[in-house]
Amino acid sequence: MAARGFENFDFSKSQEWLNYYENNVYPKPDYARLQKLKQKWYKEHIDKNYNPNPIPQTNPRQNEERPRQAYGNSLPPPSSMQILQALLFFLSVPAMFFGKTLHLIICGHLAGIIHYHNMPKMNLEYWRPVISDDNLHSIAFALLFLVLPTNALWIVPVYLGTLVYVPDIIIRSSYFPQKIKDLANRFETKKLAILQSRADCEAWVGFGLIILTILGYSHWISPVIYWQYTRMRYMLNHFTKITFANIRVKGDQTLTNKPGIGMAWEKVKYFCNWLCAVEANPQPSSCQIF
Repeated sequence: MAARGFENFDFSKSQEWLNYYENNVYPKPDYARLQKLKQKWYKEHIDKNYNPNPIPQTNPRQNEERPRQAYGNSLPPPSSMQILQALLFFLSVPAMFFGKTLHLIICGHLAGIIHYHNMPKMNLEYWRPVISDDNLHSIAFALLFLVLPTNALWIVPVYLGTLVYVPDIIIRSSYFPQKIKDLANRFETKKLAILQSRADCEAWVGFGLIILTILGYSHWISPVIYWQYTRMRYMLNHFTKITFANIRVKGDQTLTNKPGIGMAWEKVKYFCNWLCAVEANPQPSSCQIF
């Protein structure tokens, strides 16, 4: 009977569920994780005797359509700030012809911060969760390439960052046809892989800046500032830590015993260790308010 109650419960009309999903679930989950979150929430707030078991599936066709219905019926529509964020990301593509892409990307991520944390306030209670928000990190990345005299190495990481947010907005919107939502759902289910790919690209952007500086195509200040930003990013971002752990492991496996290359790899590894030492040996700072 409890299982039947869960199946018949209309999550789309439960304001308590919608508020919980909007304010506590981040990043937005795929269908399988969404079902588990619903079961857990239902047990805690509606029926404490409910035993979260896999939902019975009697009709294969109904099972295939269930992910689409779940996103369309049980999730709240995107907020005005989320719609604005997606619109700014879309407009940033043609804005390349006018040199305003990064400006729109920054405004889009600012709309994301306002959506998740409300309007900025000048107090620590507001900024403590914001400092670890991916939107703020993306703004810092875009600002770097807005002011640094360098080439368009930012394009791949920046647009991978937009894929973290746009698919969820498309799925929850009523303005897109089902085929577009199905495509967006594919990206949504690969969100963790997208986040890791972006972290990998950001690391290689840093190495690319060093190469461009050596070749004379970039100013020396660009890699210096960028790698200081990357040290900060390493402390706050789980995927950046995985990236440099993978670089060290793969380098040790393939380059350590190579004649000539081994010495160069030791220098690169020393550089990676310097990057990671900021978390292992944090130094007190007059600006350290968090």
